[in-house]
Amino acid sequence: MAPRQYSGRLSLNEREPAITSENAGNGPSDKRKRRQRKALGQSNALRARWSSFFRLLALLLILPCFGCSKSKEDLIKQLSTLNLQFNADDFVRCAAEGDQKALTLFLQAGFDPNAPNSANNTALMAAAERGRADIVKFLLDNKANPNVAGRDGATPLMVAAQNNQPEIVKLLLSRGADPNHQDNSGWTAVLKAAYQGHAKCIALLAAQSKLELDRALLVATLMERKDAVKTLLDNGAEVDTRASDGRTPLILASGKGNKELVQALLAAGADPSLTDRAGETPKTVAAAKGFSEIAELLSKAPAPTPSATAVAAASPTGSPQPSPSAISDADILQMPPPEGAASSGSPRQQQPATIGSTSMAQKISVEEVQEAFLPVTLAEVQGNKAVIKDADGSTYTVTVGDQLKGMSYRVVDIQARNVDDKDGNLVDASLVKLRHERTGQTISLVKGIPTREHGAYVVLLLNSTGQRIKVELDHDFSLPDQPSQRYRVLDIRPTQVVIKRVNDGEVWTLQKGGSDQ
Repeated sequence: MAPRQYSGRLSLNEREPAITSENAGNGPSDKRKRRQRKALGQSNALRARWSSFFRLLALLLILPCFGCSKSKEDLIKQLSTLNLQFNADDFVRCAAEGDQKALTLFLQAGFDPNAPNSANNTALMAAAERGRADIVKFLLDNKANPNVAGRDGATPLMVAAQNNQPEIVKLLLSRGADPNHQDNSGWTAVLKAAYQGHAKCIALLAAQSKLELDRALLVATLMERKDAVKTLLDNGAEVDTRASDGRTPLILASGKGNKELVQALLAAGADPSLTDRAGETPKTVAAAKGFSEIAELLSKAPAPTPSATAVAAASPTGSPQPSPSAISDADILQMPPPEGAASSGSPRQQQPATIGSTSMAQKISVEEVQEAFLPVTLAEVQGNKAVIKDADGSTYTVTVGDQLKGMSYRVVDIQARNVDDKDGNLVDASLVKLRHERTGQTISLVKGIPTREHGAYVVLLLNSTGQRIKVELDHDFSLPDQPSQRYRVLDIRPTQVVIKRVNDGEVWTLQKGGSDQ
């Protein structure tokens, strides 16, 4: 039988898979392996991507550390690229301009945040003056001290209060700023706010400056700041507090012819029958100055209580009193706190100034007075320039930063200002502030008035022991039998010395070789 020829076709029973390169590995086992290899590849790719991500993240975290490790020299070079020098003048200027980036570079380089500039101002003061609350907070967070005083003893809190920055006043108080600190002229933050009439700042300070509210009321009334007067009264100021010449806020307001203030004070319970040391009432003062409407208003005011009338004209010390014509409104602004201002009671209840049961004059007497005046006076202020007059009558012009001829004082501020005299007339009271190059102490030249140097002193004699105490102007001293009590020489005059007890603000004027007032 001839062999069967292959036709290329097989029956189902005869057909077998042909193994070729195309269909090899298509079995179930091989497919699983291929899927596993694919999954493994995807997993490896994912791990690679996560690894790259974490390396990038680590790099980003490390980079700032390299920036923090910059040397002081590198940071100073970076400041120089911003046209800034590594000194207090530029640091304070950056604070005033709100340049936090530059301030950060200064601080990273180790700059002292409390360093004063050439005008004796700190960065915190500059930021407070400009109302830059963010910079104030930044500086405080970086160890700036809110109680470091600058020019004339002023603190950042005083600067903020004077420039009506209530947000900054609140911030500084929350960080420990002292509301009772006095500058070189005896002014506190609340007094400066009262002078300018910044009621919101007064409200924030009042709760922490109770001892100064009465004096602030006198200042606010004198400056005719109605909102400030109302805020002070609402916060506990004594409506019938007295100035050193016996004038009350109502007498001051009547003399100014300010009907609104007179009405506000009467509504707060002011006594219209109280007199100053010359026996003048608010009504007689208003009538003498031609303010007939106010005089009529005062004549219809409620009658005073008997207890007020009984001592209305009495002197707080029982000694003869000078006429108020010798005391101007400008004097009230410059004088120390009124006698008894620290007392929480009414002035009508205050007692004579004493040490224990003995008057100050019985304890000490003034043996010697040594005044030291600058040999120059301020002749005139013209814009940002001041004309200085020498002892020989010659004059020369200075600006801020200039040094006085032949002296160790440099000009740090020039102010053109006017104040009311005792008759209500405007008087030129422009001033130039000076800072001693060696000691850093500051004094002011007021137009036409001789200025005492800090070297002025007084020799006090302890009457009980004969011991002598030499005390310079603005310096403190204590008595051997009461070492815890501190006293300060506020003013030195040819025949008088003004002394304040620091603990409670009580003030005495001692006559050379005489009694106290």
